[in-house]
Amino acid sequence: MLEVEAWKKDDKPLARLSARVDAALADARIAADQAKAKADHETQQKVSDKPSGDALSQAVGAPASPPLAVSDPATDRRQRLDRLNAEAAELTARFSGWTFVLPQFKVSELDKTVEDFLKPPEPAVPAPAKKPAARK
Repeated sequence: MLEVEAWKKDDKPLARLSARVDAALADARIAADQAKAKADHETQQKVSDKPSGDALSQAVGAPASPPLAVSDPATDRRQRLDRLNAEAAELTARFSGWTFVLPQFKVSELDKTVEDFLKPPEPAVPAPAKKPAARK
């Protein structure tokens, strides 16, 4: 997660950047990636278990060892979190000591709220009143 600390000094918009890992987002993403890896491995196992007559299929279809996400999910999770934390630390170190001057149009984009991006609701138009049927 990239964090921006912004302020104005002498009418110049300034910003500092830092990075951190959001544990909840990381856990959700790692769980999804591990589930996909498991499903892909199971699909590959089903395909390689089918007998095939041609030599190319037999040579290429040798069963592969399961990925770490399947064979040892806890170690895989720890390694993924370690890589994320290392990347966040690297970015924070790279941004450390830097203050960026932002152009005004970028600041106005950063200041927008979700409502600013949504289309305003159409004004309600009253339905025309029904006229009574003409009598003969």
